[in-house]
Amino acid sequence: MQLFIRTAGIDEIDVCFALLRESAEWLRDKGIDYVQYYIEPSEWLNEWIHDGFAKCEVKFVCNGDGEVIATYRVVLPDCENIEYQGIDTAYLYSFAVRRDMKGMGIGYEVMRMIEENMREMNIKYMRFNCGANVPRLQKYYEDFGFTAVKPITLGNEEYIVYEKRVM
Repeated sequence: MQLFIRTAGIDEIDVCFALLRESAEWLRDKGIDYVQYYIEPSEWLNEWIHDGFAKCEVKFVCNGDGEVIATYRVVLPDCENIEYQGIDTAYLYSFAVRRDMKGMGIGYEVMRMIEENMREMNIKYMRFNCGANVPRLQKYYEDFGFTAVKPITLGNEEYIVYEKRVM
């Protein structure tokens, strides 16, 4: 399947939220209590996602027909987060693939494309937070070459920071 990445337009925010909500509902239906905040986003989450669109950080992965099949957000290093993030590290957030693409290897292909995009931007490390209570999802990322770096707490949630050298 031919795939390409493009920056999501602010007029497509509903498409992004629909993908994130679909993933959260799928996890809930599997009995996994993770990213449930995407089902009914708080005001803060809405603002955070809008901010990502305004900064052109939200990306869509599309098939050859231009149909959106995945979304993610990449936050590049900045002065405010340098101690937390690292000068040569980008953070990946809100990664979701359409559920009807499950089992087709699309998630791995999208991650490979994101890595390539990071290399083009001279980013050495890609990081993200994965729920500490989601071993199946942790294994998915570990199988793709990510390593658990450290546990963190954000709000009331426990996460594990995962990292992969991409360059």
